[in-house]
Amino acid sequence: MALAFQHRTRQLAIRAATLAILARLWRSVDVTRLRQTIQPFADSAALAVNTGFMQSAQAAAAYYILTRPRGITSVVVPQVTPLAAELAADKIRGAAISGIINGRRAGQTIERAAQNGFVKASGSASSLILDGGRQTILEATAQDPAATGKWARVAGPTSCEFCSMLASRGPVYSSSSVEFASHDHCGCSAAPEFR
Repeated sequence: MALAFQHRTRQLAIRAATLAILARLWRSVDVTRLRQTIQPFADSAALAVNTGFMQSAQAAAAYYILTRPRGITSVVVPQVTPLAAELAADKIRGAAISGIINGRRAGQTIERAAQNGFVKASGSASSLILDGGRQTILEATAQDPAATGKWARVAGPTSCEFCSMLASRGPVYSSSSVEFASHDHCGCSAAPEFR
């Protein structure tokens, strides 16, 4: 399980690096001129997020090969593709606007509502980034004859109750039974089970 936690740590580092890019891009968003500034942010953010998705997928493929039992014929880990840039941009833009609007409705200042918008956008982006690694593990586990077809959720010590509960079940999930359920800001990853 130590490798699974190392992999999760690597995934979180990829997410953090990508969110740092988004934080720099967010500086161009002007809440008083949202119509003019939110779409350029979302378009640039989607490109960064899709790059993060691919880095997450590559790290997961390396982890998968590393954990696979030795002496078994090699396997090609499937390549996953990120969400189309337009769809990723729409998700990020929608989350940002939702955060800003909710903040203003709650009586927040423009500055605080802008921060709220970034928190929502970064939560949506987090899911999109880490899905690269999650999808890679799930698809590889489903296709690899050396795997049982099952995977476990790997949560951290500060994970929410929902994620902790799902992780406590062990390798009981499969692509035929469930998708990887994640929420905004979720930092969980998947660990394959082998025969």
